Amino acid sequence: MSSLTTIDLNAIPWGNPDSVPSVYCNNASIGIAPWDIRILFAEIITTGSAGDSAVLLRANIAMNPAHAKALAGALASAVTAYEDQFGQINMPNAESKLPSKVEKEL
Repeated sequence: MSSLTTIDLNAIPWGNPDSVPSVYCNNASIGIAPWDIRILFAEIITTGSAGDSAVLLRANIAMNPAHAKALAGALASAVTAYEDQFGQINMPNAESKLPSKVEKEL
């Protein structure tokens, strides 16, 4: 019988040897395929004085379905912890809920 080992990620030093940039995201789109799930993180910006908008792709992340499911659980836990500490997150309207759609076969 095997035993599970718990790793304290806070005890492991984190580094950024390749200078991975931090990015801002206010839009996400999720695509699914038989072998992976892909999340496109983007930023919607206003351009020019006419108020036109543009969507700038900031990151394209692909992961296996098991990792995506673990990420979904971790995000749900983080949102719950955030709301416990800072109060309920109110969505402005139904259209603003992310992801806006799921695309197949990206």
